Amino acid sequence: MAATLGTDMHPELGSRVAVHPPNYAYTVRRVLAGVLVVVAGVAAALIGLKVIPLPVKEGFWETAAAFALGGILLACGLFFVVDAVRKTGPRVLVYDRGFVAGREAFPWDLVDAFYQLGAELNVSGVPLSLTEYTVRRDDGRVVRFTRGVCGAGSLAAVIQQRIHPRLLAEARAAFAAGRKVSFGDASIDADGLRFSDVMSGQWRKVSWHELRGMEADGTQIRVRKASESRLARLTGASESIATRKVANAAVFLSLVAEILAGRGTA
Repeated sequence: MAATLGTDMHPELGSRVAVHPPNYAYTVRRVLAGVLVVVAGVAAALIGLKVIPLPVKEGFWETAAAFALGGILLACGLFFVVDAVRKTGPRVLVYDRGFVAGREAFPWDLVDAFYQLGAELNVSGVPLSLTEYTVRRDDGRVVRFTRGVCGAGSLAAVIQQRIHPRLLAEARAAFAAGRKVSFGDASIDADGLRFSDVMSGQWRKVSWHELRGMEADGTQIRVRKASESRLARLTGASESIATRKVANAAVFLSLVAEILAGRGTA
């Protein structure tokens, strides 16, 4: 669906309420960090070629180590640069009845899935964000955005706030009707929870009687069972689901919590 950009009104989505432009400052920081890593890689390669002499005797292993380090640094630096540019934008305009990303319109009532991965790293001063949000329209059209969009976190919160009530009501109705409710790598039905375990990669089944709750963070949703040992709980070795593979994680967690509360096990 094409959208009219640059105006306060959208013919389908109503009044504009927020603008989230590309975060070029974040991109520049990552590009500069990548360039510095590339320079370090070039320096290491030059040491391996003996263009830059070291104040120690260089043998075969020292030369091989210099080439290996140079290759690793060059690859990492180029990755930071390319990834920073690739994940810049799009420009997102939020309206009363949906949002526009680039030139694609996403009305709230046509969004059927929201995926998220939240992880922020700092590798030797180099900002590395694994945070990514994916929004899917009911016709399969998808938009992804990261910290390369200004206010990405607040934008993601607004999107979830607008779609959560409708999707939760639909999931409730499906469960009450006895149908399986699918959330990507997790699903629930009258018998319990079925999910793909992160560690083993195998599908697991947990009955409602055994399930005690769910604990979510930016990368995983941990499945708490009655049979879980204290050691597994303390060490984080319990079964879990990859958050990025769960469609509408907030809806999934809310519905599971409601079901457990209704059974008196939450």
